[in-house]
Amino acid sequence: MRAHRLSRFESLEKRLALAVTAAVTDGDLVIQGDADGAVQIVAVGTGSYEVRDNGVLIADSTTLTGVTDDIKINIDKSAGADNKVTLDLNGQTVDQVSVKLGNGANTLDISNGTVARLAYRGGSGADTVTLGSTVTDGARIGLGDGDNSLTVNGTVNNLGVRGGAGADTVTLAETSSITKNAFLALGDGANSVTAAGAIGRSLKVDGRDGNDTVTIAATAKITDAFFARLGAGDNTVTHNGSVGGNFTVESNNANDTVTIADTAVIGGTKTLGLGTQTDNGHDCDQGHEHGHVGAGQGGLNGLTGGESHNCGNSGTTTTTTTTTTTSATKPVPSVVATRVGTLRLRR
Repeated sequence: MRAHRLSRFESLEKRLALAVTAAVTDGDLVIQGDADGAVQIVAVGTGSYEVRDNGVLIADSTTLTGVTDDIKINIDKSAGADNKVTLDLNGQTVDQVSVKLGNGANTLDISNGTVARLAYRGGSGADTVTLGSTVTDGARIGLGDGDNSLTVNGTVNNLGVRGGAGADTVTLAETSSITKNAFLALGDGANSVTAAGAIGRSLKVDGRDGNDTVTIAATAKITDAFFARLGAGDNTVTHNGSVGGNFTVESNNANDTVTIADTAVIGGTKTLGLGTQTDNGHDCDQGHEHGHVGAGQGGLNGLTGGESHNCGNSGTTTTTTTTTTTSATKPVPSVVATRVGTLRLRR
């Protein structure tokens, strides 16, 4: 009988130890533990929040008040459960949001407010991250391994994304605005990037092994340069939008495909180095200048505005004459230089 009571007590103790807790410490809202279900964090007033786990109120605004600094979310750091976290800032402004959700198939949705800095660390599972808030400094998104997805709907000053092994999908939606630079280093796997919004400076995409697909949508406007290093695999780049500066694509495969619509805008030089990339690293050994994605970006390097890139021999080129629109009203002829590979000009 005593052993049975002890077993029941130990089971209850374990359940209590795994519960999500929420507290305000030195102006920081700290949420940690292991969730029973979806975790909802909602601002209900200036510096005041409510937190629910699986629909159950964990703490309300009478306890979670005086939040003047950061929001720290550390749920299921090592257990590997699938966690779902939503953060509704409800018009509030916080300094930094840092999120660690462990190795499961996790979901994070941040909306309706302003964050100075965002740091997300994923594990080995398939993570889904949706960013609808404004990030005034920099967003550092570490997706980790797994088939991950990132969608940006809001405004981000500088965006840095790193993926590991797995098929990652990054979507910069039509409503998104990257004030400065976006640097996407997506690792091995069949990765997909779609840029449909505005980028105030440059977009850089790094891939490794795997069939990568990069699409610049007709609604996209990249003020400065577009630069892609796609590594090995059967890679595809499609440009339908506007790039104000240089347009550069490099890869290991000479048979990769680059398609540039006749309505697409390229304000600078087009350089297609298909088959000229000699390594699969995220960084180029020659001709690159990198600046930090933003303050506190923890080593994720991005482009600084207006720099040029020259990585390796451009090789023998052929030329195809087409009509490229360089303004809304004045199409002018231009020459497209292409490395041995496939260049399709779509009308």
